[in-house]
Amino acid sequence: MKQTLPVVGMACAACAGSVERKLNSLKGVTNASVNLVGRSALVDYDPAQVTLEAMKQALNDIGFDLVIEQDRSADAIRRREYVLLLRRAMLSWLLSLAGMCVGMRWVDVGGPTVSNQLSLLIALANLWFCGRAFYTNAVRQLRHAMANMDVLVALSTLVAFLFSAYNTFWGDPAQTYFDSCGMIITFVLTGRLLEEKAKDGTAMSIRKLMGLSPKTAHVVSYDEAGNAPTVEDVPVATIEVGDVLEVR
Repeated sequence: MKQTLPVVGMACAACAGSVERKLNSLKGVTNASVNLVGRSALVDYDPAQVTLEAMKQALNDIGFDLVIEQDRSADAIRRREYVLLLRRAMLSWLLSLAGMCVGMRWVDVGGPTVSNQLSLLIALANLWFCGRAFYTNAVRQLRHAMANMDVLVALSTLVAFLFSAYNTFWGDPAQTYFDSCGMIITFVLTGRLLEEKAKDGTAMSIRKLMGLSPKTAHVVSYDEAGNAPTVEDVPVATIEVGDVLEVR
C-alpha cells in the first residue's frame, strides 16, 4: 500500500534524510521517499506489519511528526509553527543585541566582572527561550545515532557557553564568548525563518501547477462494427491502459 503523508518539523536535508532512514528501518515498510520541499513522505508499506501510528511514534522519537489524524491540518500546524518561529527569532535578536552591547562594553554596567555575569544571564535566556528546540531535538537525534543541523547548533553554542561560564568565575574573564552563543542562535533562527518563507512560496507554486492539470479526458470508443467513433468525457482517474484519448 502506497500513501503520501505530511511530515512536520523538517528544516534541512539532513532532517529529511533522518526521516527517510527511520521510516525505511521499520519492519513492514518496503520503501519510503521523503520530499523536503513538499514536506511529505511517500511510504510503501504493508498494513498487516506496520501501522501509521507506529510510523508516527517512530518519527516522534527523533523529533518529527507525521500527520495522520483526520482532524489535524498540516498547513495549520506549519502556519502556527511559523508564527512561533518568527516570535523566537525576534526575541533572539533583541537578546543578542543586548548581549553585544554588554559584552563589547558599549554599555557600562559596572566593570568586567559584572559585565560577564550579565552577559551570561542574557545568553542563558537566549539559549533557553529561543534555542531550546535545538537542544531537545539534538538529544533525540543522538539517542538514535543520528545527526542534523540541530546537533551542530546545540554543540557549538553549548561548548561556547560553558567555556565562557568557566572563565567568568574561575578562568580568564577576558576570554568569554556569550555574545557569540546568542548570535549563532539568532542567525540560525533567522535563516530558518527565511527558508520557511521560501519553501511556502515553492509549495504554493507547485500546488498551482498541479491545479492546471485537466480533470477530465476525451475517451474515443468504437462499436463492434467499427463504425464512426464516439467521444465521451470521463474523469481522468477512470482512464485505463489501452484507452484511446483525443487531445485537442
